[in-house]
Amino acid sequence: MKAKEGSITIWLSLMLVLILALLSAAFYSVKAEAGRARCAVAMDLALFSCLARYDRDLFDAFDVFFVDGGCETAAFRPDQVASRFEEDFSANLHPAAGMRRMFGKDLLSVSLTGHGMTGFTLATDCGGDVFAAQAVAFMKDTLALSAISAAVGAGNDAMAAADRTEAGSAGGPDAYAGLLSQSEEAKRKNEEEKAGSLVPVRTEADARAEAVPEDFVNPLPFIERLRELSLTDLAAGGPQNVSPKVSELPAECETREKENGIGVIVLPEGLDSIADRTLFCQYLLMHFGDFTAKKENAALDYETEYMLGGKENDRKNLEKVVRKLLLVREAANTASILADSGKQAEITAASASIAALLLLPEAEPLVRLILSAGWAFCESLVDVRALLMGRKVPAVKTAETWQVPLAAIPSMLAPGGLDVLARDVPGGMSYRDYLRGFLLLAGRSRTVGRSLAAAEARLRTAGRENFRIDHMLGAVTFEAEVFCEGRVSFSEERTLSYDDL
Repeated sequence: MKAKEGSITIWLSLMLVLILALLSAAFYSVKAEAGRARCAVAMDLALFSCLARYDRDLFDAFDVFFVDGGCETAAFRPDQVASRFEEDFSANLHPAAGMRRMFGKDLLSVSLTGHGMTGFTLATDCGGDVFAAQAVAFMKDTLALSAISAAVGAGNDAMAAADRTEAGSAGGPDAYAGLLSQSEEAKRKNEEEKAGSLVPVRTEADARAEAVPEDFVNPLPFIERLRELSLTDLAAGGPQNVSPKVSELPAECETREKENGIGVIVLPEGLDSIADRTLFCQYLLMHFGDFTAKKENAALDYETEYMLGGKENDRKNLEKVVRKLLLVREAANTASILADSGKQAEITAASASIAALLLLPEAEPLVRLILSAGWAFCESLVDVRALLMGRKVPAVKTAETWQVPLAAIPSMLAPGGLDVLARDVPGGMSYRDYLRGFLLLAGRSRTVGRSLAAAEARLRTAGRENFRIDHMLGAVTFEAEVFCEGRVSFSEERTLSYDDL
């Protein structure tokens, strides 16, 4: 059989070369884009892996997500965080590396040639607003709208009450001391008048004093004795109920020079609004201890009081809060006395008797003022005791909710005297309601800074000696350079924060 001869023209050869070149370029382009896509996926997975290493202790205690940038050391180690990112990125860039494969091969040739953490956000950046933003977000996710509205209302009531009183009440111990001095002078003159007469003389002052009922007890000396005692011990039910803890850790954290983040920090809007500020204060009350609800392993038992007082021991911080409470309650109780005609009649009768006993009838208006202030003080002291016992006190008193009769003031000096008088009024304001108002008045910058200090102090007291709140990462930016197919290189930069998740 005759063999057939084959041939190809030069034109067809050239066309075949062009077609093969086009297919090769298309194949190479597809591989390059596949390498770029793999790089992007590896970057996302590495970022997720980085943020997945959030500090468990911080989350368990405070329900916020931050990565320990110190890697459990006392020094800030961004290089160590970047090294972990490299491991995660490389593992996701070559997912089959180190695995035995029976068939097939990796058709992509990609390799990591450079990487670095180009930006990060710390919990303490912007005065701690990064931390506050997560706290507010947590509260919005967990609280119902009705609870938010109730918290805002209670906070506004406490703020209004605190605003009404910053200067203290009139008719204090100085006024009564001056009155006693005048009384001694009047008694001396009365005795001189009697001594100057040859026959026994019954003066007008004596007649007024004799008209005072025999069973009448002047409450003013007892009020002055109450003022001289430790108000903190009285309100707490005794010195044994006040925490003796002293710790310099919160103050050390608050005043320490802190690390700063790098890059643009994006914060949610509205952190200065009254609603978000109230939510943050509610967050503080949920996650930090106070006199009525202590937290385990806290450096100071009264963490919330520390945010208001800023002192290194629990007693001083509690003293400051007790004084604020007394001022608030005295203003409200004084208003209640002035609005109650029955109490005004009691004060008028008692003032007349006291002025007669002091031989100062002309001082009756001043005595009335001093007695009104003293009665309001006694009622306020019982109010504060009730609050520290975990009970509720109405913002404005009525005759039915008033606790201290004028005749019962002397009994307040007896052991447990305040406990007997203290009542729980449903629908009133609790100790934490007042703390919320004080925190709102204290300003966000102060409360945020001290809350961060208290958080660090608690974790360090619990055994995390190297924990530093200003090493906590809330957002990270990484850049990676990749060489693909031995010819092209490209870089990928991504930012991820917990707000994005």
